[in-house]
Order: sequence, then C-alpha cells, then structure tokens
Amino acid sequence: MGGLRGAVVDGGPALASVTGLERESVNVGHARVCVCGGGRIGKVGMTMIELIVVLAIIAIMSAVVVPTFARMGYFSRNDVQASARELFAMLKAAKIYAATYRVNTAIVYSLVSKDDSVTNKSVEAIDAAALVYKLPRSIADHTTFLDEPNCCNAPPQNGPDTHDDAFVPINMDETGAFFRSTKPDTAVLPDGNGAQPSDLRLSLSTIRIYRVEAAYNASGARQYDTDGEPKFNAEIICPISRFDDNCVGWRTAGGYPAHIFMASGKLLVPVQSAPPQCPERFRMYVGYSPDASPTERYADDATREFRVEAIELSQNTGRVQLVQE
Repeated sequence: MGGLRGAVVDGGPALASVTGLERESVNVGHARVCVCGGGRIGKVGMTMIELIVVLAIIAIMSAVVVPTFARMGYFSRNDVQASARELFAMLKAAKIYAATYRVNTAIVYSLVSKDDSVTNKSVEAIDAAALVYKLPRSIADHTTFLDEPNCCNAPPQNGPDTHDDAFVPINMDETGAFFRSTKPDTAVLPDGNGAQPSDLRLSLSTIRIYRVEAAYNASGARQYDTDGEPKFNAEIICPISRFDDNCVGWRTAGGYPAHIFMASGKLLVPVQSAPPQCPERFRMYVGYSPDASPTERYADDATREFRVEAIELSQNTGRVQLVQE
C-alpha cells in the first residue's frame, strides 16, 4: 500500500500507481474528484486574463445599454413616479386632516421660474409642497400679524385685512423648514403635459402662511387680551422665489398657490371672474423639470408630449387618485 499513490476510499480497492501526468477519478462519498500526480486534487477556474476579458465586456455593454435606457426613460420615470406618489400621499393626508380636525387644510406649492431647455423661455414649475391648516378664527382674533408691506402684502382688498387666508404649517423642523421638495430634476407642470393644457391654475387658491407663537412682554411674561384670552404674534413666511429681484413687488398676486380641502371633504376651488371655470375633475401632471434635458423630458419627440405621471382631483368629493397616462 505504501508504494501506491492512490488510497482505499469508501471501502473500494486501492488505485494503481499514478504517474506525474496521469489522472484517475476516485469516489469520495458521492462525489468524483481528479487525482493528479503527487496526490494533488486538480481545481477548475478562470485565469486572470479570462476575468479581465469578462469585465471588459460588461463595461462595454454598460456603456451602451445605460444611456439607451436613460433615453427611454427607465431611470427618469422612477423619479417622476416617486415625486407623483409623494404628492399624492400629501393630498390624501390633507383631506384626512381636514375631515378629522374640522379645519380647512391645504397643500401649498412653491412656484418657481425655470428656463425651458427647448424654447429657452422662462416658464413656471412647482418644485416643492407643504401641508398647512387654516389659522382658527378664535386665535386669529387675538393675534398680531407681522406683515412685510414691501414684499408680502396680500392682494389689494376693500376694507381692513381680516387675514382670512392665514394658514399655519402642520410640521416644521428645528430650522423652520416645512416644504418637501420633489425628487431631483422633477416638478409639477402647471401648463400641462405638452400635448394638452392643464386646468391646474384654475383650481388653485391663494393663501398666506404664518409662523405663530405665543406673545410675551419685555419681562418674559405671557400676554393676554382684555377679555383674558392669550395673545399671539404671527410672522409671515414669504415665498421668496416669487419676489422681484429688488423685493418690491409680486410677479403675480401675493401669497402661495394652494389646494384647500374643507372639513366636508370637498375641494375649495375659486370661482373665476370670467370663463373658463375649473372643471369638476381636473389633473395635475408631474414630470421632468422644464430645465432638464430634452432627452429626459419627452416621451414622444414628434408630438412633444412630456413623460409624466398624472394625479386626478375631484371638486365635489375631494377624491384624489393616480391615473395612468
């Protein structure tokens, strides 16, 4: 037995002598292995050159496939869908909050100007949204409103300013921020999906947002009105993105555009002074930002139709749903 290179395995007979270049297969348990010269077991694998070739092929395929998928919208559509779903969830939350706490609740929008990547014209888009509720009259009557007349005046009105359009953020972090931005390079498109216009602008109300805090005197004592009710101070939060460069006036009417849900569940839509009026059901489109690459923006170059996700809202029921475009 000592002169044999083989061995008795699983009770089988010993192998014959194996020379340096000869191979035999033996049963080890239920597997078969190769016994080579010197008793070493041979291993099958890739050489370094083969590995480098495979990696090079993968790199070349990625360089071709990834841009193609990007042009087809496989990556951008994910961001657009994510932004649409977040906005959809916020609109649903506003409706539920309004019904639960019996207070008008709004989704307020940040409207910004962007340079269109195709026409080079300045167009508007919505790049952030926030959840706010109407300041109760019982508090507003005991509140000192710290407006900024040069930048944040309400639109001209008859009589004293009753601040009936005053809303307060529901959630605000330690920095004072309460807006939630859309995904990078995505936005709500107020003017439609490129192929057809949108009724979104007709559905928007205008509100003002305030940061409300308890009022204290110089010695730090809580202040009360003559009727014993606590007093408050309300500092207006200006939509800076809509200021003129010198902060001396509005590009449009003062305030933030918003969708307001009433306690009844209905959507409060302003009545226009002249036709057209907002239809019972209307859509808002979430797509790529106007200043994004045209390759990303357009689903159809021939019709100039944007790659979008649509959210449909109903005035009378306040229903909010994602719809397939």
